[in-house]
Amino acid sequence: MKLTTTLILILVFHTVAFATGIDGTYNSKCLPHAENRFFKSEAIIKEQSFSGKFSLFEDHLCQKLLLIVDYKSEVNYPAALEIGPIDHKVKSALMLVFSPEVRNRLNSEGFCLGQEIVIGTPFNIEGKLGCGPLRVPQSGSILFDMYEKKAGEVSFGAFPLMWILEEEKRPALTSRIAHLLK
Repeated sequence: MKLTTTLILILVFHTVAFATGIDGTYNSKCLPHAENRFFKSEAIIKEQSFSGKFSLFEDHLCQKLLLIVDYKSEVNYPAALEIGPIDHKVKSALMLVFSPEVRNRLNSEGFCLGQEIVIGTPFNIEGKLGCGPLRVPQSGSILFDMYEKKAGEVSFGAFPLMWILEEEKRPALTSRIAHLLK
């Protein structure tokens, strides 16, 4: 009986100790973006793994999907802090386009260094110019960001709108984009 109680206490302590970080699945609301577009963002954080998704929509209800950027990284952050730095080591960055109009526009503008875009087929955008407002980071690059956690939500300084590759340019504050725990 004493051994069973000890094992239960160890298991409970172990679970609580790892639950103090920002681990979880978070989603943003539908938010305005450039050119009368709207977006949603998702962040899945599990231990040292980060999976982020940026979805761009044509409508303010975020129902007509135009494209998705799917990003994965290894992360390092001080889990005991409510606000602090979060560093990403890029593992992959993919894009999927769902709109013929967007595909045609991107193909005609030499988007992603002239890579031919096929609707619904993911393609690698690591290290490419023109795959967004900034160069998409190469796999293995370190990204510097800031996070703040509050009851049931987390916000970042750069994700999902910027890639910050220089530590001295790390955001000092987090953005208005709240990712709510799902």
